[in-house]
Amino acid sequence: LGSRLFLFLQAQRSGRVIVEGMFILDTERDLRRRPDVAFISAQRWPLDKPLPAQGDWPVVPDLAVEVVSPYETVERLTQKVDEYFRYGARQVWVVMPRLRVYVYSSATAVRILTEQEELEGGEVVPGFRLKLSELFAAVPVETSAS
Repeated sequence: LGSRLFLFLQAQRSGRVIVEGMFILDTERDLRRRPDVAFISAQRWPLDKPLPAQGDWPVVPDLAVEVVSPYETVERLTQKVDEYFRYGARQVWVVMPRLRVYVYSSATAVRILTEQEELEGGEVVPGFRLKLSELFAAVPVETSAS
């Protein structure tokens, strides 16, 4: 997903895609989050502005993508979604590999997409489209050892 967003945005020049970057959501509380993928618009971080030399990004991403791991709890995931929106994210995508994608436009407004549907960037990443069947085709199938 990160590479698809990156390739799309190279032509658009509307922002940056960061994979596994740490973002400071609240400096006073020292609240930091590391989404699996993030999009930061050129309005929030101009393309000519240098990247942080070291350390964390002092900006809230426009789009945060969280890929659900087998050990992720619903409570923890809900907390992350709430925090992203509380501090100014415009959209959050929660990806459940090989199942569905939850597209949050606020902490309480969600659209659930299945493998037969297409993920769209909406107002946050205009023009971006990706068939979930293509995205999920890249997810390895778990096998059990005999």
